[in-house]
Amino acid sequence: TINMDMHIYRRQRMQWKMGKLKDYFKIYRFNTDKITEITDNHKILLFVRSDLIGDYIASRHLYRILRQSEKYKNYKFVLIGNISWREIALAFDCDCIDEFIWINRKDIENKEYRKRFKHWLSKREYDCVINPQYSRDFISEEIVKIISAKEKICLHGDNYNLSEYQRARYDDNYTKVIKNNPQKQMYLYRTNEMLEYLTGEKQYTSRPKFILKENHFNLINFDWKTPYVIMFPFARTNERIYKIEYFLELAKYIYEKYCIKTLICGSKEDWHKLKKLDIHYVENICGLYPLADLPYIFNKAKLILTNDTMAVHIASGVNENVICFSNGKFIVNKDIYTLCEENNEAYYFNEPYEGIKTVFPYSLYEDIINNRFDYENNFFESSYNINDICIKNVMILIDNLLNKSLK
Repeated sequence: TINMDMHIYRRQRMQWKMGKLKDYFKIYRFNTDKITEITDNHKILLFVRSDLIGDYIASRHLYRILRQSEKYKNYKFVLIGNISWREIALAFDCDCIDEFIWINRKDIENKEYRKRFKHWLSKREYDCVINPQYSRDFISEEIVKIISAKEKICLHGDNYNLSEYQRARYDDNYTKVIKNNPQKQMYLYRTNEMLEYLTGEKQYTSRPKFILKENHFNLINFDWKTPYVIMFPFARTNERIYKIEYFLELAKYIYEKYCIKTLICGSKEDWHKLKKLDIHYVENICGLYPLADLPYIFNKAKLILTNDTMAVHIASGVNENVICFSNGKFIVNKDIYTLCEENNEAYYFNEPYEGIKTVFPYSLYEDIINNRFDYENNFFESSYNINDICIKNVMILIDNLLNKSLK
């Protein structure tokens, strides 16, 4: 038994050494997109973003406003970003970013990769580094740590990804940690806080914004003449997914009452989940269009229904008629809004952005009006079931929004 244990140990040790050796000789490529030339004579402002696409979209106005500010208007802007949102960043942010440097989140976890990345970044001197992430994480912090710059700025942030101890340790890498309002707010408003500190001016941005190019509509192979509704029924975690059967029931309701078809949107992987779907008023377009085309497709929709935060962020930047399904996670405002239609009453939250109608389970509604809602414990991990959302409540909101958009 002892000899067998030693044999297993030696084999595992050898595998570990071979893995380290493989990492050492591996060729790492750092992908960049250079929009304008940057020379040694330029002042350079570097942004570090490792978060996912939804949070990136919610804080894109940071670069545009800083580009126009008196303090940073003469700087060159470089963005280190998550390669998963490269497509949409290049389509909509090239007018305010001079160079993009793309990272893969998994690569940063490799110590040898970080070492090579540090050497590669050291070829250029940065004047200022800004980490705009409110929920700072290991990846963004390790990148900031290896960069040499005269000034490093971040938000104090929360403990969603880092413990109090970890965050305090990483604070030592910054020259300025901006103390944020302790009240819970959405990502966009946290970015407004950072902008107020950086520019000295109050910011009132209340929604993401995509600048659409009229000629691009003609470049997309899409039927723009037939009215349609967009449904985005997928999400990264099951707790945030409203059953596809409920979405299809709503699609049937919309078609029978308004004669409008439904397009179901999602990733290429999501397409396979619905490949057997055979309903003449529902079309599966999952993965058929590039991510950068979604703002255009969302823009012309009569209505958008989604339980995915990425879709909410995009939709809110191009369309007024958006319904979001929520299990109560990340709710920052307990104010319930009501809508009365033909003696029927619907309830919703006015978030994550002004004008977005977020529907939620009836049990959450009851707990709020009876002062039983545990605000703190349900912010990061909600105990409510998204599939308890009353479909009649959603139908009332659909009627209200479609009646307006079809006038």
